[in-house]
Amino acid sequence: MHQALSQLHAEGTSLRHWVVRARLAEAPGPVPGVVVCPLLARHQITQAGIANERVSSCVGGFEVPGLCLLAWFGGTGQVRVDGIWHRCRPGEAWMLPFSAPLTFRNDQPSGWNCCWVCYERPPREPRLAALTAPMVSNFEAKSLYCAIMGLVQACQGPALPTAIHHWVELIQSYVLNLLGSNWQDDRLRRVWAIVEQDLARPWTLAELAHEGHLSPEHLRRCCQHDLRSSPMRHLTRLRMHRAAELLATTSEKVASVARMVGYQNPFVFSTSFKRWMGWQPSAYRRGSSTILSF
Repeated sequence: MHQALSQLHAEGTSLRHWVVRARLAEAPGPVPGVVVCPLLARHQITQAGIANERVSSCVGGFEVPGLCLLAWFGGTGQVRVDGIWHRCRPGEAWMLPFSAPLTFRNDQPSGWNCCWVCYERPPREPRLAALTAPMVSNFEAKSLYCAIMGLVQACQGPALPTAIHHWVELIQSYVLNLLGSNWQDDRLRRVWAIVEQDLARPWTLAELAHEGHLSPEHLRRCCQHDLRSSPMRHLTRLRMHRAAELLATTSEKVASVARMVGYQNPFVFSTSFKRWMGWQPSAYRRGSSTILSF
C-alpha cells in the first residue's frame, strides 16, 4: 500500500526538504530531514513539509493516498494533475482530493519553493470531505511555510507541548481558511455523492443532470465553475481515483477493478488510467522502482 509522502524522487542535487509526520514509517533508524509529531493525527494530518529547489530541471514526486494541499511561496513550477501539467506561481495553491501520484517540477532557472499538508482519507472535517475535484486558489503560502517550519523546529528541540499544539492548530487553520470560500454548489455535491456510490453504472450526462435536478447545460456550467471540468471528465476523474485506491488497497485483478469503476474493456481502462495517473495499473500497484526513500 502506498505511503503518504513516505517517498520522494528528485532529479537533481539541490533539493532540500523538511518533513514532519504524524508517525514514522518503519525505517532502520532516524530518517534525515524528517521529524515526528503525533499531535498531527488529531486533524488526520499525515504529513506536512517544505521543499526548496535552487536550480532548474528538477522533478520531484510523492504518493498521496488522501487529500493534499500544495502551495508555492517562491519561484515558479509545475504540478501534474489528472495527466496535465499546470503552471504554479507564488500566491497559488492546489487542493488535491484523491489518491494519486503527485509530481511537480521546475523548468525555470530561478528555482522554486513549495510546501504541503497531506491528510488521511476519508476526512472527518466537512470542508475537506466536500472537496471532490482538484482546486486551485489564491493563497499566501509564506504563512503556511512559517507554521510548518515552526513545527519542525519545535519538534527538534526540547519538548514544548504548548508550542507544538499551537503550530499544529495554525497549520490546520490555514488549510480550512483556504477552503472557507470554495464550497461547492449543494446540488453538485448531491450528484457526485450519488455517483460515487455506483461508479460501475454507465452514467450519461442526462442521468447526472437528473440526479441534481438540473438541466444538462446548467450542470455543465456548474461543473465548469466549481470543478473547472466538464461533468463527464469529472466522472472519469472519480473513476480513475477510485481505481487507484482499489489497486493500492486490495488484491483485485485489474480487469475486476476496471469493471468496478465502469469499464468493461480492461485495455480501454488501462489506457485511460495511464493517461490520468501516469502509470499502468499494474505498475501503480507495484509502486515505482525509481522512487527513492528519503
